[in-house]
Amino acid sequence: MASALVILSFLVVAQGLKLDGPKLSHEDPTKKKRELKHSDKDISEEDLKKDMKENAVGHTAFLRQEIRELLQYKAKKQPHAVRRYLHAKDHDNKVQVQATQKFRLFKQKDGMWKTTCAVRGLALGGWFVPEKFINIHNFPTPDMPKGVANEKVMDTTGTIYEGSNAPDMCSLSKEIGRQELDARFQRHLNTFITEKDFEFIAKTGVNTLRIPIGYWNVVEDPYKLYAPINPANSLALMDKSLEWAKTHGLSVIFDLHSSPGSQNGWEHSGCAQHGSGLFEGGMAKKNQALSVVVAEKLAERFGKHPSLLGIQIINEPKGYSDQALMDLYRDSYEAIRKHAPDVWVIVYAHKLDRVAHLARDGEKFHNLILDKHEYACFGDGRTGGPGPTYSHHRRVTKGWKRDLVDMNNEYPTILGEWSLCHGGGVNMKLTDWNLMQQTTWLSSTIGSVFWTYKTLTDNARWSYRVALDDVDIWGELPTCVREPDHKKKAWISALSLKHHEDALHEDKPLDAHHSDVGYEWEHTWFANTKHEEEDEEEWKMDDFVPADAKADDAKPDDDKDVKFF
Repeated sequence: MASALVILSFLVVAQGLKLDGPKLSHEDPTKKKRELKHSDKDISEEDLKKDMKENAVGHTAFLRQEIRELLQYKAKKQPHAVRRYLHAKDHDNKVQVQATQKFRLFKQKDGMWKTTCAVRGLALGGWFVPEKFINIHNFPTPDMPKGVANEKVMDTTGTIYEGSNAPDMCSLSKEIGRQELDARFQRHLNTFITEKDFEFIAKTGVNTLRIPIGYWNVVEDPYKLYAPINPANSLALMDKSLEWAKTHGLSVIFDLHSSPGSQNGWEHSGCAQHGSGLFEGGMAKKNQALSVVVAEKLAERFGKHPSLLGIQIINEPKGYSDQALMDLYRDSYEAIRKHAPDVWVIVYAHKLDRVAHLARDGEKFHNLILDKHEYACFGDGRTGGPGPTYSHHRRVTKGWKRDLVDMNNEYPTILGEWSLCHGGGVNMKLTDWNLMQQTTWLSSTIGSVFWTYKTLTDNARWSYRVALDDVDIWGELPTCVREPDHKKKAWISALSLKHHEDALHEDKPLDAHHSDVGYEWEHTWFANTKHEEEDEEEWKMDDFVPADAKADDAKPDDDKDVKFF
């Protein structure tokens, strides 16, 4: 039984390396093994570990083949106009093009929005908008169970929060005084992210940076709470960030992550104690007007820069009325368009019905993008205690795809936040979870953005820098026109290259129950968790790859109704 699976897995991987070779069955390669599996009472602990290792090989091979077949199919189905653009001989890699030209939007014959280059994005969380789990050593991650989180001993030394237990930035300002906060924030801004980070990021396959900012980084804070006190300091650094992006071939989205009055009452909005002042209370109208001013100032100052791809109006709003949110979106869109006719205007919508009343009387929007965030470790993707693994997560990603396809048929849609957190415990390999998610975004969006670049505590599921030690996050996705080949893994030093390559291409885990960095505690959770039987009905490639996606069947779409925007 075991040897048969190993041979089968080898064949799967071997065929996966040859994209134009015979097509694999659309069934999970571990199905045969599950049919032959012993009952729990007959299987020894050693055999159980062996079975789990073999399952891991089969899962990875299936997921890798799935994303490769989807890429092959999509490449062959590109409309002729898009193929001519991508294969034009006059592309000069040394010529800087406007970001909106590199990521040209078009609608396919099937109604789905796509771009001439898929967004492979990374968020620089914790830079202009500090968040405690990013900016404090040993702070619990958002998906950590309370019992584990309570055992953490946090270290604020050298951070903005030094010597304080304040729950958010507005509370910290009141506690230590705005002048002291300003001094700390200036040090933080100049050291947390530098051009060296942009240089490194560009080598890893990222082509777009989503930079979260607070309204106080753009205009003077009328509430005199936040820092920097003089927004000219952070605006100058935003200027620099665009220049660094230009130097290193990156595009930038400025994301208004923290709105006046707080858009949701969560820590990342600045204040976590007072609800959604952007939509609730006596200052709501004033805060909404200020938010529009911020959007316009971003467009006025940065709108002509070739590296600016988009301006995001709001992040994860809560407590709003439909009319108030739609008015904010329309007013912000119009304000941005006064100065930046083509820059993407990005609005948040968890589902399509949230923007059902955005367009009035046939109103048309140019380069308006929907943003949706998905995590499988909390929110409506929560798995509960570590244990449920592949079948559960397969169902989760299929649900995400349904919502995203609905959205992306109406407006171009980006998956603006995701990570490798999964809640599945030690059974789930990060490589597999990455492949599952990448296939989902690839089949239903114009691109995605990983959250986040780094955390002060090493964490393989939230910190992109740490995750790269085990997962080549963008490795299966193609390189776009005028981009260096990110598959060369230029970020790896020559000294560690062999070790890293071995780790990334090792299909068989060293331990049946491995630990990701930052999640060593999961071993004790796993000991008390029932092992899951895989549901073979959840393992069909047809879920993400069209059933007829054979090389000779996939004919390019014609140019009828295909327009660039």
